[in-house]
Amino acid sequence: MASNEERSFASHYMVLAPKEATIFDLLRFLLSSRADNRRFIFTPRGTRLPFPKRVVLVGSVVMQIILFILAGPLALLGHAIENWLNLLYVNGGFMGIIFKILRGRRPEKTPDRDSPKYRSLTGLSDDREELAENILIDDTRYNSALAIMAAKVVYENPAHIEYVVSKIWKMEFMGFYDFWNAFQRKPTTQAMLFRQNKDTDSELICVAFRGTEPFAADDWITDMDLSYYELPNVGRAHCGFMEALGLQRGSGWPKNIPQSNRQYAYYTIREILKKRMV
Repeated sequence: MASNEERSFASHYMVLAPKEATIFDLLRFLLSSRADNRRFIFTPRGTRLPFPKRVVLVGSVVMQIILFILAGPLALLGHAIENWLNLLYVNGGFMGIIFKILRGRRPEKTPDRDSPKYRSLTGLSDDREELAENILIDDTRYNSALAIMAAKVVYENPAHIEYVVSKIWKMEFMGFYDFWNAFQRKPTTQAMLFRQNKDTDSELICVAFRGTEPFAADDWITDMDLSYYELPNVGRAHCGFMEALGLQRGSGWPKNIPQSNRQYAYYTIREILKKRMV
């Protein structure tokens, strides 16, 4: 966890560190309005918080700790449910499997997780992938309708996303990315980019980020985290979103970062758009 000095890019901030908290830390925090000089919360010196806000913050920390503990079992449960639902999907449901067995046919196996046939829980709950035929590109609803579909499809694996964008939407697939998070020290930000065909609107480039996945504890931890940074001339921004976009440890938002084998969302997408929009 970065020190207070490393947050000099922000005019104000409050960053929680649940893994550093003990039950005694939380109890002491509830009994004192001082928020600075705590092991599990970073704020500017002299920060004091009213009791109701302290209760909410303790609740946030406790929920994050619980999710840290449940991360492994939750992922295994999600994996099992998704595989079972994909087995049902490719065979036309449970009755489809029964009918195939009765006819002496072997049911199809669950597709490989990297296969274009494999569907996420989001895709299985709503399998629509075709763009609305009644919303044409010159319609004022087109961009929002396309964004909605992109926000759904981005939950799929890269092979499935490329198939939908290239074969169904007939657009230019520009890539799927798994961006690095410098604070969580692992890739946590998934995004896809695609471009409208040249014969329609070649300047339309869509960037879609994957949101919270149902069985991803890291995603829920980010959602429950009440940490924020307050930026000059911008306002307060959720800490998790900023870190997911590429906030750098110790330097905040430098204009450029040294090249490495790790890609950060803001910096990588910025360079792609600069090159493609020339």
